[in-house]
Amino acid sequence: MSYEKRIGERIHVGDVRVRWSHLNANRAQGPQKKGHGKRRREEHVDHEDAHLRNVSASGAGIVARADETIAPGSAVQVCVDAEASFVAKVRRVIPTSDPRYSLYGVEITEQTDGFREWLRELLDQQREGVITESHWRSAL
Repeated sequence: MSYEKRIGERIHVGDVRVRWSHLNANRAQGPQKKGHGKRRREEHVDHEDAHLRNVSASGAGIVARADETIAPGSAVQVCVDAEASFVAKVRRVIPTSDPRYSLYGVEITEQTDGFREWLRELLDQQREGVITESHWRSAL
C-alpha cells in the first residue's frame, strides 16, 4: 500500500452532514462563483446526503452510499451549505463495514470562497488553546 503526502493539516470533523453529487466528467465546470460570468450548466445526478469525516486544504474523506459508478477519477461536487462547496476528484474508494456505504477519499480541485472561509473557521476552532507561529510573531 502506498501513502501520499498530504498538503495541509487533516482535520477530523466527526460527522458533518453534506450534500454531494457525481458530476459528468466530460462537462464538470466547478462550483458556481458569484460574479464570474456564465457557466455551462453542470450535468449531475441528484444531490444525495453524505457525511464529511475529515478535511484538509487539499482533500477530504466522505462517507456516502456505495455507488459503483463513482470510481477513482470520477468528479464529484460537495456542498457543505449554500455558500460553501467544492469540486473534487475521487482518488480512492474504501468499503466500510456496512456494504451500503463507502468511504471516498477525494482531492479538491476547485472550491468556493465560502468553503475556504468555512475551512479557515474550522481550523481556528481546532486550534483554540494551541500556540501557533502566528501567536509567537504577534507577541514580539
